[in-house]
Amino acid sequence: MDHEHITLLSLPPSPFAMSVKMALAEKGIKYEVFEEEAATFPVVKTDLLLRSNPVHKQVPVLIHRGLPVAESLVILEYIEQTWPASDELDLRKALLPQSPYERSVAQFWADFCNKKFWETSLLIMKKLDGEQIQAWNDTAQLYITLDREMSKLPYGKPFFFGEHLTIPDLVLAPLVSWITVYEGLANRKFPDAKECPRLAEWLDAISMHPNVKCSIADPRMLLDNAIRFQQRLRDKAI
Repeated sequence: MDHEHITLLSLPPSPFAMSVKMALAEKGIKYEVFEEEAATFPVVKTDLLLRSNPVHKQVPVLIHRGLPVAESLVILEYIEQTWPASDELDLRKALLPQSPYERSVAQFWADFCNKKFWETSLLIMKKLDGEQIQAWNDTAQLYITLDREMSKLPYGKPFFFGEHLTIPDLVLAPLVSWITVYEGLANRKFPDAKECPRLAEWLDAISMHPNVKCSIADPRMLLDNAIRFQQRLRDKAI
């Protein structure tokens, strides 16, 4: 396999970029990463990012052999299609199940986590006061929904599809870091293992996975960054 000429345009706090880093780690693909500057508000975007993703102007972008691939879910599926499992042993690194139906289930939950959970939960950082409380309440309800629906999946534990990571796991996995941010900003706690046992089991397992641990950002850095972001909001500097 030719893994040469792979570059990831990233931003350290981005949960979407973290998911791509996990996928590359799962596949054993070496790559170069260019991190956008996260300490400036608003983020000053590099010319490389603007050229590579002129439509959304956002990370992540995967550049493979000089060709840019944008948007995290698109990138995750591109990685799976470009470096598919080649034999029975390699199936452990497959990011999607083999059967068409199970693939559709995985894609549904990846889309739900990406569009519904992350877009809602990030409002806890992007909003203040009453709007932040509403964002927290909406996110907590989505957390409960995830727990209940994951408990119905018949594919094994601890992850969405048993013992091996698939794309929905990768999409949701940055919560391992971001949960500290959300709880710190809102001064509240997500439902515990008694109320949400399936998601608690998933969080315990995903937080220990080596390819997740090497890809997520330090939660203290994320929280410090989020606090500065919110201060700028209060100062009306953003």
